[in-house]
Amino acid sequence: MNEVKIKRNVSIQEAAKEMGKSLQCIRIGLQRDLFGFGFAQKIPGSEKYTYYINPKKFYDYIGKELPIEYREPEEQIQTKRYTVITDPSVARNMSWR
Repeated sequence: MNEVKIKRNVSIQEAAKEMGKSLQCIRIGLQRDLFGFGFAQKIPGSEKYTYYINPKKFYDYIGKELPIEYREPEEQIQTKRYTVITDPSVARNMSWR
């Protein structure tokens, strides 16, 4: 089974693309705490910021399903499901493909 490497942070670029906004809009929004999905932290002794966007909160915020690369390993497992038919009358009336 191929496990997908888990990404722990949504990039500014990905957030901007998903929201249809500019990179600057996302950065300023995080700096001003306008979004509920992440934060900006000023780097000590610098004028620069570092950013964190929580994947689950971000995708909930924009109303989309969390992509597989952000899911925990147990959530990444895609199993095939089968239905066991024990009633012969049901089996006779089924279409087999």
